[in-house]
Amino acid sequence: MTGNSFRTLALANARELVRDRKTAFAAIVMPLFFLVLFLAVGHFVNRSSESDAIRMLLPTALFFMLGSMAFFGTVSPTVDLRQRRTLRLLSTTPLRKITFLLSLVPVRALVALGYVVLVVAFATAFDYVTLAGIPVLLVSAVSGVAFFLSLGFVLAAVLPSAEAANNTLSLVLILMAFLGGAILPLRSMPEGVRDVLGWLPPARLVDTFRHTLAGFPAQFPAWSSWLLMLGFAAVLTALATRVFSWDTDNR
Repeated sequence: MTGNSFRTLALANARELVRDRKTAFAAIVMPLFFLVLFLAVGHFVNRSSESDAIRMLLPTALFFMLGSMAFFGTVSPTVDLRQRRTLRLLSTTPLRKITFLLSLVPVRALVALGYVVLVVAFATAFDYVTLAGIPVLLVSAVSGVAFFLSLGFVLAAVLPSAEAANNTLSLVLILMAFLGGAILPLRSMPEGVRDVLGWLPPARLVDTFRHTLAGFPAQFPAWSSWLLMLGFAAVLTALATRVFSWDTDNR
């Protein structure tokens, strides 16, 4: 991967995210919608309950924010570029597939960091997170974004159209949330199912978010969750590089 081509593509992706309304909505506005939605639900639940529902739902909100940004803000635009034959032009250059895929990361990582800072600021204002928990939350978010983006690369490589991507991504995001215990806590599932899901990145991400933001006891050491998520990210990125196609005609 040459530094010049990577920087050029990364800057082009940043400009595209700002200029293209659909991409900007998917990567910036939609995640904020999830935050507002879960905060609103927590507020109404708090009116009829003594528990702090906002704190309980904040980890789920952050999970959906990062997942939706990585999926809808990455997969659909990439598939659309393939449909418009823009990627076909790139295939006539010495550009490597891995360079193109990784060039999508910087601007989306910055957007994700902004979301995490926003959530941390909110959680700090309400004493939801401790000072010692902030670094754990940040590293967990970085690892989680790496996993989400790598899975997004695979989906962008195999989905045939932007329409198919939009229909599929909602189901994938909900499935990730379910498998991770963001919707139904893992402790309420049968022990065998819980043990299997505990080895998947979504469960590890939700576990670290719930520990740092909601005060639940951690089910797994944070460092092992980071290694697991980053390991999956490396494998999925390698897989995406192998199956990625520049042109619909080659699929």
